[in-house]
Amino acid sequence: MPTPSFASNKSTNVRSSAEETRQARMGRALQPVRTGLRALTTVSPRLTADIVARLFATPRKHVRPDREQALLATGTPFSVPVNGALLRAWHWGQGPTVILMHGWEGRGAQFSAFVAPLVDAGLRVVAFDAPAHGDSMGRRATPTDFAAALTAVASWVGGVDAVIAHSLGAIATAIAVHRGLEVSRLGFVAPATSPEHGTRILVRTLDLPPSVVDRLQQRIADDVGASWSTLAAGGIMDGIGVPLLVHHDRQDHDVPVEGAIDLCERWSPSELVVTNGLGHRRILRDDHVVGRVTEFLAPIAAEDDEAKDPWRTYLEMDLSRY
Repeated sequence: MPTPSFASNKSTNVRSSAEETRQARMGRALQPVRTGLRALTTVSPRLTADIVARLFATPRKHVRPDREQALLATGTPFSVPVNGALLRAWHWGQGPTVILMHGWEGRGAQFSAFVAPLVDAGLRVVAFDAPAHGDSMGRRATPTDFAAALTAVASWVGGVDAVIAHSLGAIATAIAVHRGLEVSRLGFVAPATSPEHGTRILVRTLDLPPSVVDRLQQRIADDVGASWSTLAAGGIMDGIGVPLLVHHDRQDHDVPVEGAIDLCERWSPSELVVTNGLGHRRILRDDHVVGRVTEFLAPIAAEDDEAKDPWRTYLEMDLSRY
């Protein structure tokens, strides 16, 4: 079992209180929706599940902060066609390719702190907005849509050596790898390892009855192509086997750290770094996290240099025994 290490020790009382207030406000706003769904369930649990599944797959779009706008202005933009829609993407640098896979309601530029260090390490960095997210087309998306987008972007840029994934992006990356995407290293930051936690929040928020919950879970399982029991247990992460580095914060209120701990107990080779006080999103801008992930991926660039210059290996051989 990997030994977790701990970064900062900052207070989260203010953020916890703000999160509770936000959830309470959301609960009041959704009361009419809960009432309507409850009435519809008595008539047709199947139709109710259809509506809830659409809600579950419909992300909110958020305004880009200035730091993301500034980053994108420095990148080279391009577009990738996927299932009749266009994904917006950007790249920086030269070398082996690292793709940044954001999470639900996120954007590729959320990894802004990673770009310059990775480029300086000799890597080409690619960021994109998943379907229905950021500047990309679409209104709805599922984890398999994320996975298809990741695979399409990787193919468009000529392959990928490593993926850094945040939150739901980790599940999407695992799906893509199981479906044939080849990578040599993975870095997960605050990874969701199962859709079970997200669906549990939705069920609690909308006060859904078991008849609707069962149908919703079956729809998600059918979309991924696995049983719900496998997905709920994080089984989509099993059997990948490439080196994995995971960072997760103990005060992550969106995705509990226990999933990351369980993941690293089952995944080999893997390393888990547990931080304190960074939450679910600010962890993407922490210098320690960025530096450690960059250090983890830097050998890919070195291996690429050696592959391009076979004479280096020959000249550096120890010839003393000949």
